[in-house]
Amino acid sequence: MMSQPDARRATRLSRVRGLLLGLALGDAVAAGDDRASGALTATVTTQLACFTSEAVVRMWVRGDHKGIGPALGIHRNAYRRWARIQGIGLGDNDIELDGWLHEVPRLARRRGNAPAVVTALQRGRGVEAAPAPATSGGHHALTLLLPGAVAPWLTGQHVRQLVAATHGAPEASAAAVLGVALARAALDSESTSEVLKLCRDEPLLGGVAGAELPLSRIAAGHDAVSALRGGVALLARCPEGSPDTVRSALLSARRAGVPAAVGPVAGALLGAVHGVGSLPVDMLDRLDVAWVVDTLARDLVAQDLDKPGGSEFEPARDAAWWSRYPGG
Repeated sequence: MMSQPDARRATRLSRVRGLLLGLALGDAVAAGDDRASGALTATVTTQLACFTSEAVVRMWVRGDHKGIGPALGIHRNAYRRWARIQGIGLGDNDIELDGWLHEVPRLARRRGNAPAVVTALQRGRGVEAAPAPATSGGHHALTLLLPGAVAPWLTGQHVRQLVAATHGAPEASAAAVLGVALARAALDSESTSEVLKLCRDEPLLGGVAGAELPLSRIAAGHDAVSALRGGVALLARCPEGSPDTVRSALLSARRAGVPAAVGPVAGALLGAVHGVGSLPVDMLDRLDVAWVVDTLARDLVAQDLDKPGGSEFEPARDAAWWSRYPGG
């Protein structure tokens, strides 16, 4: 019989894997086809979400060793490494490559555009970001930061600071803060209804959790608010966590005005609340970046529960951890 600590660990691992793999699967399903023979190819959204996950581990390592709050510039540096392997010119903002994620060939392939992120990287200097324009409110303000829900120390204020580096629209910031909070709640909740209780009085959501409106009306645009509304609506329509119902919900994301905005949010929320076992195995088998996303999920849990790289007062348990996730 599994001990209580082992059971809690297994549940945590299943939920975190569900969040990250669900995000990637929702992204790929929204972008591709669902034929049994076809590969599911994740887009730039998943690529950058992977680098967010790496940045979270690095910030965690730094905090454990330095005893200070999260160094948010680590997040910007992660995106700079992504830009470099993509061959995107950053001028004076170029960066040396370290860690392991930059070595993954699939993350170096062009899988769509992230103009707000690229513009922000080109306008800033090193780890210092320039203020993003107030007109920038695309769904990447939210979808790229969902892995941050795994880190309990990443506060709403931290999320606002991270968003402000790439997206300046106030409503995008609000959607990101709420979206990360809902994903964090999903990781710890027993059911979708517990998560949806947090949505009832949220002006950004406007009652979409119980609405019977078509998804194309609930989530009509590419913006972060629309992405959040669509993701919550699909979570509400999938109270059971069977692979068949989750499959149906992910495919339903294609009915949104901009499927690429809704798919990652819906997948992350569904995977977080129902666990990795709720994700259709045949779809995961066809997901091109499944192994790297799953590795990041497992490493996030390891950093949270085990501190493989040690801390200011404890020796490292894994001598290679610091080279995998340099804390700076």
